[in-house]
Amino acid sequence: MATIYYEYFDVAPESEQRSVGGRVFYHQYVQALRERGVLMAGVSTLRRQHHVERIEAPFHVLLFALEGAGEVIDGEARLPLAPGRIAVLPARGRRGFCFAGESWRLCWFLLEDREEWDFLAGPATRLLDSTGAESLYHAVATLHHEANLPRGGLTGSAVHLMLDLLQRELAPLHDSRTAGLQQALRSLLADIHAAPDRDWSVAGLADRLGISIATLARLCQRHYHATPQQLIINERMARARELLLAGQGNVAQVAEATGYQEVASFCRRFARHYGVSPGQVQLEMKNRL
Repeated sequence: MATIYYEYFDVAPESEQRSVGGRVFYHQYVQALRERGVLMAGVSTLRRQHHVERIEAPFHVLLFALEGAGEVIDGEARLPLAPGRIAVLPARGRRGFCFAGESWRLCWFLLEDREEWDFLAGPATRLLDSTGAESLYHAVATLHHEANLPRGGLTGSAVHLMLDLLQRELAPLHDSRTAGLQQALRSLLADIHAAPDRDWSVAGLADRLGISIATLARLCQRHYHATPQQLIINERMARARELLLAGQGNVAQVAEATGYQEVASFCRRFARHYGVSPGQVQLEMKNRL
């Protein structure tokens, strides 16, 4: 992972942490985690002072609180994280967590910003209820134990159990987030179709949805089998054809109405898209009258 990001740690030596990682440079390397986009998974009993903060980290962070209480950092905001709650800290932005108390027991994950975990993406931290955090905690602890046994013990089985429990915990978020993003994308494409002359950009679309450009690209490929830029063009071309067939302006006016400053550029794009020129469409329309 070559992305450079800022990371701050202030961890009391009394804290206890056990973790396994999906990269070779982590102490306990488990290749099966890397295949599923899990950078690290761990359990912690934090004592006294603990403050972790990252800016523009290229991975999602999940915190499952079991005992004690702390705060999640989301930009300038501090959100309380009580036992029985999950904090989803999306990739990018300023995120972290901290506490200054007697003890705080957590189960946590660092997940790659990739397609399998796209539903975790978003502009802000989310807090959810947890029903199986205790089981997940023990599954991660078991995986750590097995990974330290000679020849890896039952590491493979422990990985599958941990991931099954994780997916069960995140299922409500996955279903609602996926449906919400699909609806938001459909609404956005309708906006482009209605106002194709606006300065639409891929970065602007991602900002409107509150996701990264990479996540937007995966979303568009998954549901429309096209890139975000292709979808912008598709909506503009569909609107241009509607205007031409309705006789609402000449070719130059239709080009301007669909966001093209140069008529020649518009004509080339239209011809590649439909196999006929804008002028031919207009002529066909007139011949029908």
